[in-house]
Amino acid sequence: MRDMSEPRNRVVRVRRFGGPDELEVVDAPLPTAGRGEVRVRVLASSVEYTDVVIRRHLYPQTMRRRPPFVLGYDVVGEIDQLGDGVSGFQLGDRVADMTVLGSNAAYRTLQADHLTRVPAGVDAAEAAALILSWTTAYQLLHRRGPGAARTARARARSRWRRRSGTACARQGGRPRAVGAPHAEGMRR
Repeated sequence: MRDMSEPRNRVVRVRRFGGPDELEVVDAPLPTAGRGEVRVRVLASSVEYTDVVIRRHLYPQTMRRRPPFVLGYDVVGEIDQLGDGVSGFQLGDRVADMTVLGSNAAYRTLQADHLTRVPAGVDAAEAAALILSWTTAYQLLHRRGPGAARTARARARSRWRRRSGTACARQGGRPRAVGAPHAEGMRR
């Protein structure tokens, strides 16, 4: 019988590769922070399309993984245990990490040197939803070099101008005023 004073660690586990019917919620042992690790009480873990791809056994980074395993690409949690050798963090700090697997749990351990602080006032669920999305955008813009980032920003500005110019023209406004040079000949 489980000690009722000990926290319960429920996890979402992939039983077999396949559809959502292959997921199960089970009790798992409560992890203990090792050297250089912290344990967090999970406040939020996002559900990404990547989780679906992993569950279907189509994600290259997890191809060698075999069920059962816990899903959860990113996590925001509150530190409730510090492992030996951890400095710069204290109990109660809110932190985030991109874990690829293992974050759809009530508790999990994380490498302290991989963590990012989550500022007070930032909603945990919103922070978790941003981790993979922001990282993907950052990598797309910066892995290809500064020229790719400039091109992406220019394209975004151009698309915004076309949309803004069209919207202004439909509303009887002046498209040229919002930077839509292609809308010069549009009728009011």
